[in-house]
Amino acid sequence: MIKVDGVSKIYTSKIHKPGISGYVKNIFSSEYSKKIAVDNVSFEIEKGTICGYVGPNGSGKSTTIKMLCGVLNPDCGEIFFNDEKVSINNKKFKKEIGVVFGHRSNLWNDLPTIESINLFKAIYEINETEFKRNFEFINSYLEISGLLNTSVRKLSLGQRVKCDIAVAMLHFPDCLFLDEPTIGLDSDVRQNVIKMLTEYNKAYNKTIIITSHNFYDIEDLCKRIMIINKGKLIVNDDIGVIKSKHIKFRILSLKFKSKEETSSSIRYISDNYNDLDLYSVNDFEIGIKFKIEDIKLTNQIINQFINNPLLESFEVKNESLESIIQNITKGEILLD
Repeated sequence: MIKVDGVSKIYTSKIHKPGISGYVKNIFSSEYSKKIAVDNVSFEIEKGTICGYVGPNGSGKSTTIKMLCGVLNPDCGEIFFNDEKVSINNKKFKKEIGVVFGHRSNLWNDLPTIESINLFKAIYEINETEFKRNFEFINSYLEISGLLNTSVRKLSLGQRVKCDIAVAMLHFPDCLFLDEPTIGLDSDVRQNVIKMLTEYNKAYNKTIIITSHNFYDIEDLCKRIMIINKGKLIVNDDIGVIKSKHIKFRILSLKFKSKEETSSSIRYISDNYNDLDLYSVNDFEIGIKFKIEDIKLTNQIINQFINNPLLESFEVKNESLESIIQNITKGEILLD
């Protein structure tokens, strides 16, 4: 469905020299710097896939998404969407996609929300039957019907994001591009968005590409992720495979019934297990980081506290996906 073949994007910016002499030199002999935002990136995404596209700030995520949406043209390489070449001037494929940028709204700021919805309905030539079906599906999760007559300017951040998602999905596009789609949403609304996108993908076989710094979004939605760093695509695999390959640590969480017992347990572990990475989560909980191979030591610590009447609960968790990705992008994990 989506094919990206050797795509690169280079940004050129003028170097401004300081002072009056620098100002004069800039007039007569300008110098420019070049930054490679996306460097020879290639991948394919099949129809009906939910894929996460992640990386640190400045890694090239947003530039890639803009090229996939036809907002920017690549300097080299090609992008195809349903065998249609993607470019700024190709308007045909743009009716088959929906885009949400969490920090930039598609809504008309000074008009009621319904006006933006009607505008998108006209742009995408949605008939009444489709509009009713699509809006009912979206509204059943996002509950935006009460916001239709409210000026966009008066919406909260979370309300605006919900309406932005709604207008992007109004024509039921084949592919949704979501950049930070849950920014400003409380936990209940976020869960409804996750449920809606999951059902949208499952029931209608729609493709979703999501970028987010909230890795709960990525884990809740995606089976596959691509990691970009310094403009290069460095990982393209299923989340399960990435975790099994690159998990280095487990976390043992011990929760106690009193602050005093928490403090006492920290002292005991520090005195008897010097090499452990021990930290306080809060006044009643401590965390201990173990290497993945230290199963015997993990069980030994658990056995030390399992019969303690002041131990409320314990839990062993694997290293988070966010931590794994950070280790990969920092070069702390060597890739094959």
